[in-house]
Amino acid sequence: MNVYFTPSIQNQSLEHIWKTNIQENIQGMEKRTALFTWPRVRLESTVQLITKKEQRIFRTYTENIHNIWYFPIIFNRTILTEIADAGQKIIMVEETLYRHFYNGRLCILINPADREIYEIVEISSVDSSTKITAKDNLTNTWPAGTLIYPFYPTHIKPAQSRTIKQLNLLETSIVAEESFETVHSFSYTLPGIDVDIFPEYNSLHSFLIRPLPPIEEEFQHPYSLLNFLGKQTVFSNYENTRNTMRRNFLITTRKNIQAVLDFFDAQKGRLGAFYTPTWLKDIIITEGFSADATILTVQELYMTESEITGKHLYIQFPDKTYVCREIIGAPSQTSIIIDSAIGTAVDTENLNDMLCSFFPEVRFNQDNIKLIYLYKSSLAKIDLNFKTL
Repeated sequence: MNVYFTPSIQNQSLEHIWKTNIQENIQGMEKRTALFTWPRVRLESTVQLITKKEQRIFRTYTENIHNIWYFPIIFNRTILTEIADAGQKIIMVEETLYRHFYNGRLCILINPADREIYEIVEISSVDSSTKITAKDNLTNTWPAGTLIYPFYPTHIKPAQSRTIKQLNLLETSIVAEESFETVHSFSYTLPGIDVDIFPEYNSLHSFLIRPLPPIEEEFQHPYSLLNFLGKQTVFSNYENTRNTMRRNFLITTRKNIQAVLDFFDAQKGRLGAFYTPTWLKDIIITEGFSADATILTVQELYMTESEITGKHLYIQFPDKTYVCREIIGAPSQTSIIIDSAIGTAVDTENLNDMLCSFFPEVRFNQDNIKLIYLYKSSLAKIDLNFKTL
């Protein structure tokens, strides 16, 4: 078995990959179909080769690139809390939550004093946040403090390179994607969505995590420029401009990182629909209002009533509480009517601290989510693209 050991892996990113087939008509309506029933895992590991032994192992790796290689997910590490004797199946660990320990998958036990001493175990069940049951009895006895990682068989890209930074310091980046040569016995259930982080609105969930600046958007309105031998004519079958929002996030804590990953998996990448704010001051309210107000005075809209009616709003008050409302009318270019009372009174002098953004229905515009861990396992950078529906 070809195993890449954890001492050589300095950094690692984790991806979940879905696959969605999308058929779009000329007016932008979509029919989306999921082609995967569970997410594929991709690991990108930065490997440093310092010792002569590690460099010799790398030579073996380069000669066997085409074979299956096994990689641990290093940021999902946990440890044994009790001795696990040879012949038993019960493995008591510090924590299984927010880690890739799943029924029917593999994990690896590694001696922290000598990381070339290890045992690979198929997981029969993850019984609790501190208990794993192996499919077969353990071959070796493992003391408390033994390192345990989720463990994946993978294929790596056929073309690889390495960088010689110094005479005795070599570095390579290895992209490894989950292997499916054999039939997997595990079952997959879509994860639940944490409604405290992704609350429901209008029968869909809301992605309300605020992105880092800068906020990028892309607009597309396909048209034909008919130009034969004389005067040009512009023709477009599309009523609406396509809008794609690019967002960068910095997520803290294992729980929140897992919540974002679960939300993406619950949508199956590009398949599902949800709401998210533009995080821009799309509507600027110019006069204070009472809690029972349904008519708001705003800066000039530059939109017709038919264009703005039906749009949803994310309204954040000065105290950072918020409500979501739908625009049901615009009596003038400086007023809008929302579908129910706004719920909180705000004085005119405090309006600068408000945010009133459009709140479109969107889907992810990508079938993969990549977690780039920046500090141990409690901080991750995630880039996401959303497409307005």
